[in-house]
Amino acid sequence: MPVLAAILAGDGAEGKVAVLDRTGMLAAAVVQADTATFELAGNRTETQLSEAVKSEEIQAYVVIPSNVLDSGRITMFSRGGSGIAFESSVQGSIEPLIVKARLQKVGTDTAVIGLVERGSK
Repeated sequence: MPVLAAILAGDGAEGKVAVLDRTGMLAAAVVQADTATFELAGNRTETQLSEAVKSEEIQAYVVIPSNVLDSGRITMFSRGGSGIAFESSVQGSIEPLIVKARLQKVGTDTAVIGLVERGSK
């Protein structure tokens, strides 16, 4: 069991994560929110991003599907062993931007969006 825990925990190293955004509206905000972690996928295909992960040019890449505002699901691809903390960090960085886009899509007042973004402490 300790081996499984070590694999799931990973080494905690965080590298660049390329963002492949099929909505065309979230990637720039994701990168702007954390330039140390995220970079734009640019014109790279999933195959090219997969090769970049294998060659350790990037630690992972995230695909934001065109239906993310409905599904709320993103997919991250990595070499493995990146750890639960790293995956949670990536998800935690992107999720608030998806929530904001959903609220904007349904015409939520900007004051309400601001309250949601502040959250609780």
